Amino acid sequence: MNRVGDFGLSIAFFALFAVFGSLNYATIYSLAPFINETAITIIALLLLTGAAAKSSQLGLHSWLPGSMEAPTPVSALLHAATYLNFLNIILTQIFYIKALTHQKGRSSPSIVGGRQSPFFQFKNNSYNKSFHSNAHHTKVGIRREGDDFFIPWKLTSSGLNALNSIKKFHNWLPLNSPIRLFIDNHCSCLFKTEPGLLGEYHTNINKSYFTVESMLKNNKLIDCANLRTAKKAFSDINNSYIYAFINKDTQKFYIGSTINPISRLHNYIHSWSYSRQRLLLEMRKTGGGFKNYYFFPGFSVPNYLNLFTKLNPTIKLNPKDKFIFNCLSEYHVRLLEQSIISFIKPDINDINVAVSYSFINIDIINYQPTKSRLKSHIIYAYDK
Repeated sequence: MNRVGDFGLSIAFFALFAVFGSLNYATIYSLAPFINETAITIIALLLLTGAAAKSSQLGLHSWLPGSMEAPTPVSALLHAATYLNFLNIILTQIFYIKALTHQKGRSSPSIVGGRQSPFFQFKNNSYNKSFHSNAHHTKVGIRREGDDFFIPWKLTSSGLNALNSIKKFHNWLPLNSPIRLFIDNHCSCLFKTEPGLLGEYHTNINKSYFTVESMLKNNKLIDCANLRTAKKAFSDINNSYIYAFINKDTQKFYIGSTINPISRLHNYIHSWSYSRQRLLLEMRKTGGGFKNYYFFPGFSVPNYLNLFTKLNPTIKLNPKDKFIFNCLSEYHVRLLEQSIISFIKPDINDINVAVSYSFINIDIINYQPTKSRLKSHIIYAYDK
């Protein structure tokens, strides 16, 4: 029975790491509200089985009488007493994690942190009334959330840390600050996690939108052989974008995101022949060069710095204000990028590496952003 306990605890710890990407209590507690309740129940049962066997509970106690007959019965009693305390601790943790799964209801989408196994994915049956999904999509009527239509959210540990960071930045701003008022009026969805991230059940991006077949038929597709200037590639250069590059011969493709589309595409056009970035290495080594690709502008979301400047042209922003706005934009677009990559699994992306965020763990009080100039125009670089 001791081996049963060892087996149960081992499988439980492996399952925890597979679902949460960590064995850290803080990470598990933070992600628990977004995890499939069935997965949590299975892990809880495995932990309970292991703890019950190791603490010699009735029915799983057969190892204890044998140990009592050994030359050192006192050690057996101490062993059982120690694991009895262990059982209490495990039960407390199980109760707390299970309570968190009910904290925000079970209408949230398949969102997990760290590494996700298909076994733990689930669909819900709640309903959502009509909404405008994006400028690129039309209005959708009442529908069932379980219908395989939109890309589900994917929350990683990095995404959760980024969410906590932008919350800290928001709380740091004075209550009467025009920056904070703008964020409360135009960016409040970024802080929401119910019924899903950004306050939505899903990403609002059609599951077929970033497939090769769909992108090759889209009238926004651009032949890189004819792409000379970045400005002509985007319908609105003031937005953030999730974009794609598709190889003409192999149809292998790459999905990326940027809050500064002009600068990003400018760098691709002019540095593909020597850059060590993953996509550009692929272009140079096996892809046939930049001209052998199509560029797809993809999906746009607001760039909050540009939006604020447009709506408040008379307000002068300091570097920290601009930094916070860019962090909000980066969180929004990269959250979508992670979800799309996790679902579509593009060939050139490293799908085993989570999308990163540049502003995690930055102390906004002591942080001093610096301005630097790229070839295309001035951007703000964030150096610790």
